[in-house]
Parts: sequence; structure tokens; C-alpha cells
Amino acid sequence: MKKSIVLSLLLILSFGVGWSCVFYPVTNYYIYKVVPDDGASGPSLYEGSIRKWADYCGGISLEDADAALTELSLLSPDDFAQSKNIIIHTARQRGDVPTIAYLRDLVDYLYASKTLHPHDWAYPTKQDVASARKILQRLSALPLKSGKWSGEYRLLRARSAFALGRYAEVAQLWESSTKDATASWSPIFRNLYAGALVRLGRREEAVRIYAEQGDVQSLRYLVYQLRNLAGIRAEYAADPNSPLLPYLVEDLVTNVQETYDNADDFTYLKEIDCAGVVEREQRDFIAFAQKVVAEKRSHSLAMWQSAIAMLHYYAGRYAEADRAAEAALKLSGTPLMRTNARDVRVFTYLAHRGITDATLDAVVPDLRRWKQDGKEGHSNRLLTRLIKQDLLPVLSKAHRRFDELLLLRADFYDSTFVNMDEGSPYDANEIYGSDYFDTLYALSADSMKAYYNYLHAPAQHEWQRLWKPTTHFDKEFYNDVMGTKLLSECRFEEAIPYFKQTSLDFISSQNIAPYVAARDYKVERWFKHQPVDEDGDPEAEYAFREDVKLKFCQNILSLQSQFNSTSDAAKRQRIAYRLATYLAQASAAGDCWFLSRYGVGSSLWTWEDRDMPDDRFVGDPLQQLSLRYLNLALASSDRDLRERALYAMAWLPMDPAYKEVFENDTFRRVYRKQSRQFKAYMDLARWRATGQASAFVTHCDILTRFARDNYRQAVRPPRKQADIFN
Repeated sequence: MKKSIVLSLLLILSFGVGWSCVFYPVTNYYIYKVVPDDGASGPSLYEGSIRKWADYCGGISLEDADAALTELSLLSPDDFAQSKNIIIHTARQRGDVPTIAYLRDLVDYLYASKTLHPHDWAYPTKQDVASARKILQRLSALPLKSGKWSGEYRLLRARSAFALGRYAEVAQLWESSTKDATASWSPIFRNLYAGALVRLGRREEAVRIYAEQGDVQSLRYLVYQLRNLAGIRAEYAADPNSPLLPYLVEDLVTNVQETYDNADDFTYLKEIDCAGVVEREQRDFIAFAQKVVAEKRSHSLAMWQSAIAMLHYYAGRYAEADRAAEAALKLSGTPLMRTNARDVRVFTYLAHRGITDATLDAVVPDLRRWKQDGKEGHSNRLLTRLIKQDLLPVLSKAHRRFDELLLLRADFYDSTFVNMDEGSPYDANEIYGSDYFDTLYALSADSMKAYYNYLHAPAQHEWQRLWKPTTHFDKEFYNDVMGTKLLSECRFEEAIPYFKQTSLDFISSQNIAPYVAARDYKVERWFKHQPVDEDGDPEAEYAFREDVKLKFCQNILSLQSQFNSTSDAAKRQRIAYRLATYLAQASAAGDCWFLSRYGVGSSLWTWEDRDMPDDRFVGDPLQQLSLRYLNLALASSDRDLRERALYAMAWLPMDPAYKEVFENDTFRRVYRKQSRQFKAYMDLARWRATGQASAFVTHCDILTRFARDNYRQAVRPPRKQADIFN
């Protein structure tokens, strides 16, 4: 009973925590896998049918055939005559009367079934229900036909009877049919038959069908009472090679993993002695599994032995886990079970011997196998788990920053359709939101340059060679990122050569393109915000005549040259104000942030800790340089220039004047009176209090709130600084 509470309830709660405000990607994927289907979307019962229709339509892709079948389910009977669906169109072109008749009946069934069981809020009327039932009654009474669609017609009749609740009729139709396992309709019909058996009280027969088909969702519903060691023992006693056993064993092992992964997150698990319960159940299962392996009555000994290894592994008994995993490699089982044994051994081997260059080199064949198995599926999840859960923490502790980046890059490329090493298309939607890019762009420009050299240098170890690029397809991406990082560090002259090697097509393809098209860094941000239509056309294309980042660097260098070459103080102050304007716009706080980075958050304060300013506004070299130039402009004899500079000093958020503290479902503003911006606000508020300020100062609502919140300090002109605007 405790097992049921600890392991089953935990599954529900572990999903519940995912509904909080902040999204954290899952990386602790299940290791143990002996059931072929993923269990997320059910078995691929329709694969044969999709392939048959793809061939019928002249060899169209399986994706197009699947889409065409989905489209049929959206048609109404009245739509059939005018439909341009490729399957219907092909049948018409061929003059294939039997196929057209079958497709018409299929559309009728799909429409009637959807009416009786709607997937949205459009509930049917009584008339709709009556009409749908009438269609199903007609289809369920169709005479059994011969010919190429005979099996499909029998299935259609059974599906209609099932929708009407006539389950005995469904069973009779299957049991009297020819059991051609290769027929495209056969897996669908057999699954429907299992559903009818459940409703006829023949549960055990249905369970075996679901187990053989890998229909994990149906099994999870039907055999919940067997999802424990007692159920496994009973099933094994009845049949040592029961098709249900792989599901039950995998379910138990993954539930143990869930419990270990989440034990620290739920206080109540400690109250009911979760660790003690799980430890006893693990010990009992290991003893039973060892008995099964010793008896040799099962044809799936690798499954049992690798399960023993996993339970030792989760309990932290790595030496025992590795011995058990090594023993599993030689035992019998399906190809998937034997592959699973190899997968388990990777984790136990590294846990037992420690993660070093030598041990990683030893498992390279398995890492290469995972890498080659594709971007989707269990192997890819294993690779992500190993990298994120095991390798990165070890490399971080050893201060091997570039190796960390190499693995983040590998995980990103192996998990998405972006792989610039293989020349696949650059995708701005994918790369700039990745952990890899966030970590890469957090490097300094010098470190980034060193990392790129490391990336393309010969590997020192086999595991590095597995993921190091052998091409330079990412050169343009690197040039843009490197130039942008140098710009953000105010190293404008060094950035120019990188931007000159970046094409305008590349700039136009980035997600910053709408902002580049709509904003101008020469506009004074403190006086005007340049909005961008966030709801604009996401497919809009942009063609730029120049690289705005390159132009910005050239303009800054030109102005700095003018500033340094003139001895006219007034001219220097005017140039300083222009430089401050450009630099502030290019900073994280400006409208033209896209010059120095690839995205900004929407809030001044981080979500996790309202006491800490967002790092966009801490140590921003562009804002620091802008403030230096504003201080020079502030010394001008031109009253208008001085006032604008003072206003800009108050606007720049570096070292902010306040923090937002969340209390009692609302935010409270707490002023930081020693901060740079607070002092700038004070100077501006005192200037306004003289009554001589311009309208843009007098009517500033932010300054009004500040003066209200800091009344005593803000309303009196300063004694020592009263002559600032004489």
C-alpha cells in the first residue's frame, strides 16, 4: 500500500510542479527502456495505413499522407464533393469508383464519430446526435465486401458498431476475420478489438494485446493494480515470458527513479519515510530479479539483470550497479533489451569509475551510437541526460569552461534541427534561446576568441573528437557574435573586421531584424521611445543595405576622432552628448539593444530575486562610457545641453535608484539612496524645484513620483549645488 502512495502519487505530483510560473527544461530523462513505444502518444497503429495511402497517391511522403488523412477527419459529408484532398483527388483522377465509395463512407464515419465525441466546446444538438447515430447505424450494417478494401470495410463496420456501444459485434467481426498481420488495417482493428474485450469483461486478453502492441497508455489504465512488485511476481508466476512483464518492470524502475529525483521536493515524502519504503522495495525487487535470472525460465534475462543494475545505481551503490550491468551484456532478450543493457552500463561505468577523460574515451562507441540514432527518441534523451546531469557538473567543478561549452553545443546540435557543422540552415529561432548561446555570450570577447580557437583545434581526447567540428560552416555566425561582443565591450575598432565578414543576408535572417528596421540609435532615448509592432507579420522579410552594427562602430570611431582632435571645449561637449546618446541606445537599456546583444528581458528586475538588479544594468560598458560623456556635457555653458545631459543621467538605469520588492501580492518600491541613479534623480528634482526647468523636466511623471516618495530631500534646492544652472 505504501508503495502505491509513494510511487504512484509521486507521478501525479511531479507533473503538477511543472505548472508553476517559471519553465525549467527536463533533463533527468529515464534511462531504463525495454518497451518499444515511447508511451507518450500511443503505438504507431496507423503507420501501415499511412504508407498504403502514400503509395496509392503516387509515392507522396508519409508526412503528406498523414496530413491528408487528418484532413479527411475534418471534412463533413457535404464537403466531400468539393474537397481537394489529395487522396480523394487521386481516386477521382483514376476513376476509381470503389475507392471513392469507401472514402465517402470513411468521411461519414469520421464526421459522425467526431459529432458524438467532440474534442472542443462545440457540443452537438439533439438533432446532430440523432443524425450522427443514423450514419453510424447505416455504416455498421454495411454488407461485408470483397476486393482491395474488404479489410478496411470490415474495420469501418466494427468502428461504427464500437461507437454505438455494440462491443460483442466488434469482437465477432474481428474473430471471424482473416488474421493477416501484414494488412495495413490489422493493427488498428486488433487494438479496437482489445477495447471491446475490456468492455466485455475479458480484461486479461485485452491486456496481452495492448502489451504486444506497446499501447502503454491503455496498459497504464488497465493494470494499475499490477504496477508493483506483487503484481510482477503474480504475472511472472503465471507466465515467465508474459508480454506484460517488460511494461511492469520498466514502470517499476522508472517510478523508483522518479522517487529519487523528487524526494527532496516534497516534505510529505520524508514524513512517511519515503527513503525507507523505497529502499525495502528495491531490496525485495533485486532479490526477486536475481531469482528470475538464476531460474533461466525467462527469455528476457537482460531485462531483469539491467533492472537490478538500475536499482543499485539509483541507491548510489555504484560498484554493485556496474557489476550487474556488465553481467547483463551477455544475457538474452529482445534487441531493445540488449541495447538497454548497453545504455545502462554507460551510466553505471561512469558512476563507478568516475568521470575522467579516460573513462569518457572508453564509452565513446556508445556515445557515438546515441549520437547517430537521430535527434528524436530515447538515445537523444540519454545523451542529454548524461551531458546535463553528469558531465557538465564535473567539468564545471574542474573549471573546464571550454569543454562545458563543447558539450552544451553538442547537446544543442543533437537535440534540434540546427547543426551548422553539417551545413544545415542557420535558424535564429532555435539558437539564440539555447543554453549553449546564453553560456557562450556570457564569455568575454577574449574568452570567446580563445573558445573558437579551442573548438577548431585538434582534439586531445576521443570524446572531444566526437563533438568537435570538422568544418567552418559556423564562421559567419561566429563573426557576427564576436563582433557584437566586442561592440558591447566598447572595442569598436576591433569589432569592425568581424562585421565586415558578415553578410547582409545573415543580418536580415536574425530575429532582431524587425527592431533594426524600426529603430535609430541617433534618437535620444530619454526623450523618445521607438516602439516596434510586436504583433507584426512573423514571416516578414527584411533586406538591409548596410550592417547597422558596422555603421554604428564607424560612427562612434568618427565622433571619437573628432572629439579627440578638437580643442574647442564647447564642440567637445556637444560631441560628447552625441556619443552618449548613441552609446546609451546601444546599451541593454536602449531601444537599439540589438547592436550589443540578441535579446533583453522585459523587466528591470530578475524574477527569482527582486533584491538584485538585472545583470543587463550592472557593469554595462556602454552605459559606463555613456555616463562619462554625459558628465563632460554636464560641464557645458549651454544651458539646454546641460539640462539634457542631467535628464539623461537620471534616465540611465545603471546602478538603479530603486528595487521592486514583492510583498502581499503587490510590488513595493524601495529606494537605494546611495545609488548613482538616485543621486541623479535628486539633482534633477532639485533643478525642477527652482521653477526654471524646461517642460520635459517639469512634466516628467517618473520624476513627479520620485519627488513625492522622497519629498523632504527632493523639494528643497541644494545649498552647495544651487548654482548648477545659474
